[in-house]
Amino acid sequence: MNELFPYKPRKYQKEIIEIVENCLKNKENLVLEAPAGTGKTICVLTPCISFAKENDMGIVYLTRTNSQQKQAIVELKRLAEKIDIKAVGIQGKTNMCLLIENIPSLRDKKISNDELSKICSARKKRSMEALKGKREWNRCLFFENFMLTKDALNFDGIFSAEEILEYCRKNGICAYEMNKLFVKDAEVVIAPYIYIFDEFLREKFIVWYSYPFEKTILIIDEAHNLPEFCRELLSFSLSLNTIRHAINEADEYGVRDKDVLFLLKTMENIFELLQEEIDFSETDDALLADKKLEEELAKEGIDKDYLQEIADKMIIYGEVVADIKESKNLLPRSFIRSVGNFFIKWLD
Repeated sequence: MNELFPYKPRKYQKEIIEIVENCLKNKENLVLEAPAGTGKTICVLTPCISFAKENDMGIVYLTRTNSQQKQAIVELKRLAEKIDIKAVGIQGKTNMCLLIENIPSLRDKKISNDELSKICSARKKRSMEALKGKREWNRCLFFENFMLTKDALNFDGIFSAEEILEYCRKNGICAYEMNKLFVKDAEVVIAPYIYIFDEFLREKFIVWYSYPFEKTILIIDEAHNLPEFCRELLSFSLSLNTIRHAINEADEYGVRDKDVLFLLKTMENIFELLQEEIDFSETDDALLADKKLEEELAKEGIDKDYLQEIADKMIIYGEVVADIKESKNLLPRSFIRSVGNFFIKWLD
């Protein structure tokens, strides 16, 4: 029995640990299914921690929900009673951003990662200029405080994302930047699925994380959720409501491009027509027949090349709208950009 195991072993736990140990030694993948309450988390973490320590490897522990992260943190802290472990839980910007908490015009909005990234990028640039002595408005004081204190931040032990957030809330420091900083020194990182299975976020994670993937043990908690998660991750949608918001946005912000306005109005007409023809689910979703949207657009003289050209222009106009909103301390959301992004993905 692995000497790190912090509990009196129950039935089958010794067998689970031995199976995991053998798979690690033989570089084999393992799919483990066991009833709730078996102690799967600790039975997997114990041999993985031992093997990682012996072979100078890192561990990435993926979960779908925040509550699953908490369970992994609890078990790691029990293991840390017998061996030194540096571990950290990470979450996305939308869960870690203190700036959003403190701006009323943004706090109550359902903000997307893209929108928050835009706010964050703009404010960090202004904050960096302010730190050089320039007079700037609409900065992020949390980021500035992080830059001023990061060399004094001590990472020694095991921290959940919630613990980091609470510390940063008390000290006025950017929790997301502190989270990233701790990932660089962590032996174990507990992260949401999306950090590995989304291509863009995976590339960012690789920059933060100190171990190459070939020197990493990957643990996926509740892996039966992966097919549904990946379907959601790779799916995209467009609603009539978004199109109507885009039409109103074009009017409000003076977008006069005839092609953009023509496509938006055409899409509104198509969606209104389809509403009468299609049976929608209880959640107001519907799958169109193959080529249906393409055929409807073709009736209006819109082919794929023309659509690509308009979609590119929509994204440019949308970025301008988002920049204007961000400068006014408003959520940098653009419905024109959302429609453009939908067509870019659809045409890909």
